[in-house]
Amino acid sequence: MGGGSSVSWGRIDGSGKILAVATVWYDPGSKEIARATVTFDSSEKWATDGRTKDAYDVQNTAAHEAGHWLMLNDVGCPEETMYRYVAPGETKKRSLGSGDIAGVRFIYGGGSAAGHRITVTVTDSATRGSVYGASVYLDGVRKGTTDYQGKVTISAVAKGSHTITVKKVGYQEATQRFFVQRDMSVTISLQSTR
Repeated sequence: MGGGSSVSWGRIDGSGKILAVATVWYDPGSKEIARATVTFDSSEKWATDGRTKDAYDVQNTAAHEAGHWLMLNDVGCPEETMYRYVAPGETKKRSLGSGDIAGVRFIYGGGSAAGHRITVTVTDSATRGSVYGASVYLDGVRKGTTDYQGKVTISAVAKGSHTITVKKVGYQEATQRFFVQRDMSVTISLQSTR
């Protein structure tokens, strides 16, 4: 990483809302990270001892924000470090979950090059029909958009526990956790918000 990276405290939006903000500057050509910052909201109550139940844990939040530095997105699985919500006193996200690790390996390498293929089929829970144009994320990393058959195939998925999240306007976001040990198919049904 380049110079100028920092972690600091400052007022973001007041107590009870956004806890911290990660910002990353990178070269779009080389994808090299040039600078990264994290600002913790000084309006929140913070602790570092892991025992204070009415304060947010600094390390727990810092691990999440560092995931954003690595280009991971928020995910819908509460067991992953990149889960978008945190509770006061929570420390379980101080270390990366298996889905977080798989996301970093996918982006930067270091996992099995071959991996497994997952075919994701997205359906409407009421009509059972295919959902076209839904965004599919594996461990917080966007992998594509469903075709007219409601399908996306994801390649090079490492063995282990993973989370798929599906998002589409007009539907509730859906998340499913599963264990990969071979090529497989996963069907996720979306519930309409209309």
